[in-house]
Amino acid sequence: MKTIGSVLAIALSTTSLIGSTAAIGQTPTTTGQFSSVSGTVTYRERIALPPDALLIIQLQDVSKKDAPAVAIGQQIIPTQNRQVPFPFEIVYNRDTINPSNTYTVQAKIIIENQIRFINTTSYPVITRGNPNKVEIVVNSVGTSPQPKSVFSKFAPLNK
Repeated sequence: MKTIGSVLAIALSTTSLIGSTAAIGQTPTTTGQFSSVSGTVTYRERIALPPDALLIIQLQDVSKKDAPAVAIGQQIIPTQNRQVPFPFEIVYNRDTINPSNTYTVQAKIIIENQIRFINTTSYPVITRGNPNKVEIVVNSVGTSPQPKSVFSKFAPLNK
């Protein structure tokens, strides 16, 4: 339980640094200058998440090619024995959105302080005709087989 506490503490401190962030597990109502991006997060593997897994979904500005994405908002969802699909809603301030920029949603599932699932497909939202609702599929991290070396076909030289 200490593990989830430390991850949650880090995630919450990140949340406080981001201006328009949805509270954990809540579905806020959008009004006035605020809008939201919503949808679901799921994965295809037929495995259950442990009760202490965390789902972190971020709305990011990915407009600058050789720079890290800038988080606009996020939602942190403790899974608490629930399983996919997980609904989410990230509230953001419309004044922070530049119509010529590109925004995406990133989702990751953290288990025992390690990223175990993350989306490998880009999910553009908000601008350039993209929707405000997305269905995100995350993929397992580190389960794909490693390519074999071309040298593995050769027996070692005996001298």
